Amino acid sequence: MRTSSTAGSPTRSLLVALLAQGAIVAQTDLVAPARFAGVWGGNNGSGASVAAAAGRTQQLYVAPLPAGVIVTAIAFRRAAGTIDHAAFQVETEIAMADTAATPGSLSTLFAANVTPSLGTVVARRTFSIAPQPAQSSPAGWIAFPASQPFAFRGPNALLDVTCHASTRTSPVLRLDRCFASPYGEGVTFGRGCGSATIDSRSAGGYLPTDGVTVSLARAPARQPAFLLAGLDLVDWNATPLPFDLGNVGTQPGCALLVAPIARATVSTDANGAALVPFVVPAVPTLADAAVVFQWLYVDPASARPLALSTTPAELVRIGPRSCPDNAYVYAFTPGALTGTVQAGGPIVRFTTRP
Repeated sequence: MRTSSTAGSPTRSLLVALLAQGAIVAQTDLVAPARFAGVWGGNNGSGASVAAAAGRTQQLYVAPLPAGVIVTAIAFRRAAGTIDHAAFQVETEIAMADTAATPGSLSTLFAANVTPSLGTVVARRTFSIAPQPAQSSPAGWIAFPASQPFAFRGPNALLDVTCHASTRTSPVLRLDRCFASPYGEGVTFGRGCGSATIDSRSAGGYLPTDGVTVSLARAPARQPAFLLAGLDLVDWNATPLPFDLGNVGTQPGCALLVAPIARATVSTDANGAALVPFVVPAVPTLADAAVVFQWLYVDPASARPLALSTTPAELVRIGPRSCPDNAYVYAFTPGALTGTVQAGGPIVRFTTRP
């Protein structure tokens, strides 16, 4: 027998309640600074206060979130590199505050940066951090769920992070961060599945009008090689990266690390080397932009149907690099009253709900 539901019926009331609850718990992840959502910041990370060394940092982010959202988790990620990181434990606490301070006004005195809105978001406790292989993307975050969600009002956000103890020893885990420099840089990360290597060199400092070469070495001699270039390391056509190319016929361990949007095809020489040169355009807006490269090359020794091998990837960040939207003050003592101010700071991801 078919029944009808009226506006006041229990069935309709339950449905409305469930829909309302679904809207409340919907989560959104926002990266600050936002330009690093799909790519690492570079090679100059700092593990103080979260991952590698005991200490304290206050990290300022300019307008990282819409006013009115609730922060339910805070996450950081390791810097790009070629090293696997084992699991470890860290005793950490994180507080958060609304502030009108700007990066240029951040004080070396921790107490001077605190506002009345400061509240504990992540209560002090020991967290178990999962292992993270070099063969990973910037989608791999070290997340700290909020024990007390924070209602962000803005305009800017201050994180007050203290690490009391860490079992991390070697290799040291360094956090990814925005790093100010008058120059650009080239950073190798991930792992290839063959003997070949990737590298980049700049005739200057990876600056506009500088010549840059992306090279391949130790590959099979006189074979085709393909240099892939892209701007995103998180996903490729909605497929998460790294993508295991073993699924499409290569040898195990071959992974696509970049979402390619361009390709150059060359042949290796008698020594198994190749290079692709380019000139950084004289476009001021390219400053701090990242382009990521990876070589795929024909490997006749492979017994797989698709006789291709891969190198690690190379992140080329164009200089000069700046961090106008964040800054931090740090000390390597958990109870420190003062610290050192530096432009930039750890890249952070806020999980929020309305």
